[in-house]
Amino acid sequence: MVPTPAGPRRLSDAIRDGLRQWAAAWDCHVVVDTPGGHGPLADGAAAAADVVILPITLDQWSVPALWKFMATYAARVRCGLVVPNRVRDRVSDGQWAELLTSEGVIRPPFRLGPAVQEGELLHSASRPLTSGGTPGVSRAAVLDQIAAVAAAAAAAAAS
Repeated sequence: MVPTPAGPRRLSDAIRDGLRQWAAAWDCHVVVDTPGGHGPLADGAAAAADVVILPITLDQWSVPALWKFMATYAARVRCGLVVPNRVRDRVSDGQWAELLTSEGVIRPPFRLGPAVQEGELLHSASRPLTSGGTPGVSRAAVLDQIAAVAAAAAAAAAS
């Protein structure tokens, strides 16, 4: 329980209502990056979200955790977008990607979104990706991938 002007409330409820109020006041989308796993912050953010974006790496630990998240939150999420993240051109990533695209693995309200490739730029950027003039080839490629995820999230929210 947390104190609010309306009295004590569950943290997840207070977060959900606060996010909706901020989005309306700012007239924009609000992105909340929560720690992985389950808890009051993830619960509140998921309850308030038009789209829950689930970035996952393609490995033996992330896919079972994804299944657990989807089973736990399926009834509470309006729409979820599973985004393979840090994808590299290697056999094991291809095998996990093939598994994710198999029928019945990702079920509504979740759907598979575009992949984001592994890149040093995402680890070493010393300034925001959108700052400066016309981006170079590497920065433009990263921005294109992020824009593809944003477009998929917008399309998911609209459906």
